[in-house]
Amino acid sequence: MQDGIINVVTNTEVSLLLINDDKDSIGNAIEKELSQSTVFNMVNGRELDSSMTEEGLRHNISKGNYLVGIYIPDSITQTYILHFTRKIEQALMGYNNTNDADSFLINVYLDPAIKPSVHSALMSNIREFMMKVQNQFTLKMFSDIIMKMSGNTIRNLDLSQTQSLMVNEKIAEKANEETYRPNAVQHNVPAWTLFAIFFIVVSFSGNTIKEREDGSFDRLMTMPCSFAKYLSSKMLLYVFVCILQFLMVLAMGVCLFPLLGLDVFEINGHFFRMFLVVFCAACAAIGFGTAISTIASSQQQAAIFGSVSVVIMAAIGGIWIPTFAMPDIFKFLSNISPLNWGMEASYGIIMRDYSLLEVLPQCVYLLLFALFCFGTAVIYKKIKIN
Repeated sequence: MQDGIINVVTNTEVSLLLINDDKDSIGNAIEKELSQSTVFNMVNGRELDSSMTEEGLRHNISKGNYLVGIYIPDSITQTYILHFTRKIEQALMGYNNTNDADSFLINVYLDPAIKPSVHSALMSNIREFMMKVQNQFTLKMFSDIIMKMSGNTIRNLDLSQTQSLMVNEKIAEKANEETYRPNAVQHNVPAWTLFAIFFIVVSFSGNTIKEREDGSFDRLMTMPCSFAKYLSSKMLLYVFVCILQFLMVLAMGVCLFPLLGLDVFEINGHFFRMFLVVFCAACAAIGFGTAISTIASSQQQAAIFGSVSVVIMAAIGGIWIPTFAMPDIFKFLSNISPLNWGMEASYGIIMRDYSLLEVLPQCVYLLLFALFCFGTAVIYKKIKIN
């Protein structure tokens, strides 16, 4: 997986959605280069939807359907030809080359949830593609013009002043939203909050087994209280502790990080949605801890299995490495990691401005996982007693 992130822009195909409204030399050359690239897995937006616009492309990227979107505007080839021809004519007539206002913007949209390091690598790769296309096209034009105007002496031609194909980098947020720039704080606060929540499995399972070993559990069971009620009350207490963890990390991101010279963590007015995700993740974590504490025979066994399993779920869940950079087998496994469900929901809320309905599937998965673990603990206990 570490090899995957290191070679993300060389060995891993990054999903890319393209709309080519130019349909001329430059646009077609860019489309050809991207389609033949081993870096990008290019999809033509017009093949998906013949009426797809730049706004439709931006919407697909903002929803995380593709990591990168490129929009090539109409008539960019003709504009570039006119600009270049004017430069040649000025040089041949002895005029000084003057900078003009012509610009050739190609809009590149990036998934808001891309980590900053991957973001920089992708943009570097895209600029390299654009420069290659521009150089090939410029040399061809230059050669054609020289052939037509052979016999004339070229003076004062300064190609360094020729306008370049500009990559206009954008973050694909929702329409009419304030411009958002991803940073390390926005990525790490949700990720490490979820990791800390699931690591409470170790203390929860250890404490539960300790109660069983010192006789506290047996004394509690002499009261008119079922095993399910005992577990439920204990789980609620630890869920409350997990929520306190979230509030503390949130306070650090908002108040402490700016004092340390870091970016402030922006929850962007979505506290309730984020709170719901944290609550569901806490239920899943405590449910997992309940199953471990019921099945494990000692504190040491529970601590080792709990900590190792949480680290594995974090690794395949995308806490440290983006899931799109993983091998296919790990991409598949990430879909069954509770930490991945929590992180996808958190990133969706904070970076993609997901509504409550859009993160509901991940929340349901977390709650179902909690119920499965809770049910496993109750059934195992009954079987063991019988």
